[in-house]
Amino acid sequence: MGELKKSFGPNMANAKIFLYVMPVFIVVGLILLAQIPVGGVGMLLIAVALFVGYRFQLRAKTDVHEKGVSLTDWMGRSQSFHWEDVTEVYEHIGFDSRRGKWVARTWVYWVHLKDGRRVKFDMAYERVQNIGHMILSETGKTFLPRSLESYKNGQTISFGDAIGISPNGLVSADQTLAWKEVSEIKI
Repeated sequence: MGELKKSFGPNMANAKIFLYVMPVFIVVGLILLAQIPVGGVGMLLIAVALFVGYRFQLRAKTDVHEKGVSLTDWMGRSQSFHWEDVTEVYEHIGFDSRRGKWVARTWVYWVHLKDGRRVKFDMAYERVQNIGHMILSETGKTFLPRSLESYKNGQTISFGDAIGISPNGLVSADQTLAWKEVSEIKI
């Protein structure tokens, strides 16, 4: 994997939510034990599940290396991949409107690999948006030369499932808009 560039641990804000909510279920469970034993046991089981969730959350860790990424998800599953094994990267940013202004609140990154695996980076990891930016930056270093070569050889470069570019023009579904017909592209 090469030299370690940056390590990211678990998202402690998520872990703290488990710890803050757990006492409520314990107290309610103890109160209900006397009146409704089944309800009390149910609440105590939820408190146990929250503690287990807290412990699981602490497993999440990502190491970004010079040549790839190694990670352990919250379930304790470890895996790694090299930059050249990445075929696609998808970024989803969830926005929320606060006082009439849209603010980014959640980030999820999906990395698709040549072997068919899909690796998910979500809010289980601290500063997941920084992990995503590093992944986009590093994969871009391998995507760009590959894409330019493909383009020069007359192939279509796809951007997801809906759009692409080729030497012939802008490609969408089963249509191609010739470059000479394109006056401006705004994103």
